[in-house]
Amino acid sequence: MQYNPDPSHKFTFGLWTVGNIGRDPFGGLVREPLTRVELVHLLADVGARGLSYERLDHLTLELLPGVR
Repeated sequence: MQYNPDPSHKFTFGLWTVGNIGRDPFGGLVREPLTRVELVHLLADVGARGLSYERLDHLTLELLPGVR
């Protein structure tokens, strides 16, 4: 079966998936890091229907009560 994406298909993406910088096993990162705002704009530019996120996409661990 061949996959043929169409604008009528609706996709959502997680910020952690498109924001993953990747790692080369013989070097450093393979993509430059983007801010959360840049990631949202990127998803909008490619026509994503929406995004999904975890609480840690927006909060640092230091801001969560009881987390060390």
